Formats: sequence, structure tokens, C-alpha cells
Amino acid sequence: GTADAVYQSLNLMNMHRPDLVAVFGADHIYRMDVRQMVRFHCENGADVTVAALPVPLDQASNFGIIETDVAGRIHGFQEKPVQAKPMPNDPRRAYASMGNYLFSADLLRSALEEAHQRGETDFGHHVLPRLSQNRSAVWLATAVVAAVLILLPFAFGMMGNAWVRALAFA
Repeated sequence: GTADAVYQSLNLMNMHRPDLVAVFGADHIYRMDVRQMVRFHCENGADVTVAALPVPLDQASNFGIIETDVAGRIHGFQEKPVQAKPMPNDPRRAYASMGNYLFSADLLRSALEEAHQRGETDFGHHVLPRLSQNRSAVWLATAVVAAVLILLPFAFGMMGNAWVRALAFA
């Protein structure tokens, strides 16, 4: 899975010592200003930022679904759930992860090492659900940062003038 592929690159993280690591699927074409996502991540002191967009509830089982509260705080992440939880302010739609993540490098390193020890290989099935639920860990000890609307155009206008929303853990 993707988490295992990124784990295989920990040597590059150790060599270059970045503060922030972007993880994007290599099998997609994106037209988005990643600088806006980075700015959102940094301004909110987030540990993890997930780009997401609303999808109809009846299609949610095809995606990784992000559960949030009214303020946009992430409380859960389910990969292709049979019955997805709707967006707090829209009972007809759910937040679908685009598979684009920003991580603080230290958090990513420790999350990948833990996943590797457990034999886990996927962000959507393993890493993100654990991060969204692990409230006792030091890196999630503070309240989860509220999401704000961020203008990130979806791949080549497939969503028309729609914009995705960046949601963050901290």
C-alpha cells in the first residue's frame, strides 16, 4: 500500500530532514495549488492535513470517508464504509478523501514506523484511522484543528467550479 511505499522512503526523509511531507497518489493528475494546502496546514499548526471533497452519500462507499464535527474537526476516517456518516451540515453528502495528505515529518515517521511494526501498509485502512482516533498520543494531545474552506481546484475542472476542502488533525 501507499504507507508502505512511503515507509520505504524514510531514508530520504532522514537524509533531507524536511519539516513537512506531502503524500500524493502517483496515479492521478492534479491541478491544485499545493501552496494553499501547505499554508492552511502551517497556519493551523496541523500535524496532518487531508484534502477532501463532498460526495453524495449513496456514492460514499467508493471512497475513504472523513468524519468531522460541525467545526470541521476530524474524528474518524473509514476506508470505503458500507454506511458512511454524512457531513454535519449536509445529511445528503459525506467528505471523501482525495488521497492527498500533508504530514509533519516527525508524525509521519513515527506513524509509518508503528504501521510497519504492525504489518500495516495502507494510509486509508490503517494509518489515518489510527491517527484520527488516537487521542492519547502526544501528537494528538491538543484539540483537533478546525477545518476552514481552502480553495484547491479538483483535477482539471472535473468538478466545474467546485472546490475541495482541506481538513486537518493537530
